[in-house]
Amino acid sequence: MWRLDRLDLMPALWLTLYGCGALATSFFAPRSIAQLGTTCLALGIISLLLPQSHAFLTMAVGFGVTHIGFGVGVLVAERREAHQRRFWRRSSGCQQ
Repeated sequence: MWRLDRLDLMPALWLTLYGCGALATSFFAPRSIAQLGTTCLALGIISLLLPQSHAFLTMAVGFGVTHIGFGVGVLVAERREAHQRRFWRRSSGCQQ
C-alpha cells in the first residue's frame, strides 16, 4: 500500500484482516471472539464503502468501541457465572 500510495485503504484493510484473524482463532477460543471477529470484519467492509474522510471514525469504532464492548461483555459474563456458581454451591449444600 505504501508503494502504491494507497494509505487511504489502511483502516479498511486493517479492520478486515483483524476480523479474519479473530474468526480464524475463534475455533479454539470462546464464542465471543467469533462475534468480535465478525464485527470487525463487517466494519472493515463498511469502511471500504464509506468515503475516506471517515477512516478515523471507522478505526475508532472498529478498535475502540468494539473492544470496550467486548470487555464489558466478558466482565458481565464472568460475573454471571460466578453468581451462578455461588447459587448452586449454596443450594447443593457444598461448603467451601
